[in-house]
Amino acid sequence: MNMRFNLNSEQLIKSLSVLSASLSQSTVTMPVIDCFKFETHSTGRSQTITDIASERVTAIEMPTIESFAGPVPSRLVGFNEARCEHDHSGTVHFYINDDLFKCVWNYKNKYLPLLRQYESVIGPDFSQYVDMTYDERYYNAWRNRTLTAEWQSYGINVIPNVTWSLPDSYDYSFSGIPKHSVIAVNCTAIYGHNLSRYLWRKGYEEMMQRLEPRLIIRYGDKMPEENEAISVYFPNERLQRLRRLPRKQRTRKSILMSNQFNLFNYGR
Repeated sequence: MNMRFNLNSEQLIKSLSVLSASLSQSTVTMPVIDCFKFETHSTGRSQTITDIASERVTAIEMPTIESFAGPVPSRLVGFNEARCEHDHSGTVHFYINDDLFKCVWNYKNKYLPLLRQYESVIGPDFSQYVDMTYDERYYNAWRNRTLTAEWQSYGINVIPNVTWSLPDSYDYSFSGIPKHSVIAVNCTAIYGHNLSRYLWRKGYEEMMQRLEPRLIIRYGDKMPEENEAISVYFPNERLQRLRRLPRKQRTRKSILMSNQFNLFNYGR
């Protein structure tokens, strides 16, 4: 989204909301993308998004997921690193670049044995950028929820991952997630950007009101005005490694690789 930030946060969020609302009322359908190939849970038969491309994505019902009943995580490990680890005592997370975990969607059954080895898993986190269409954001949220529900059906302890985008995302972002549950929330890539913090806080307030979680597994920096009393914090390990580098080595490439420069990815 190419725009100048001459407005204050209140004015800008109103403008973005109007834009997002207009997109949600359009007749644009989801593009057919090869990487959306997947295996169905029931038959294992290979299908593609072509099956639903002719309809509005919002016609797809958001799956309902179960509460998490496992132990509170003591250690988080990114999926890209979990594939190489021998210590399976931690909890796998997907707060990494989408390209590093899209394989769990493309080849659903292949990674079930790996995920089963860990104590628990945080639901996937396919991105919802504000420059995506409403349908694209909805579809990524649906993929997150679908994988969570399927993994739970296979007996994997999955912590519901709660993520949101613009205010028009609240209804689908929080539907199907049980109230009074343990959930996971991430704030990567927003702390240093005023608008990002504003949108994150607004979504956080809405999430707290609708879901009333009993415990939040929080990935990333503490944010102002969040409920620390019911939160367990885990640092962003990639950002920690970056901060340990000498300043001269903190190149633009290293910042991008750390996945900290996604200013408009409020679900990441």
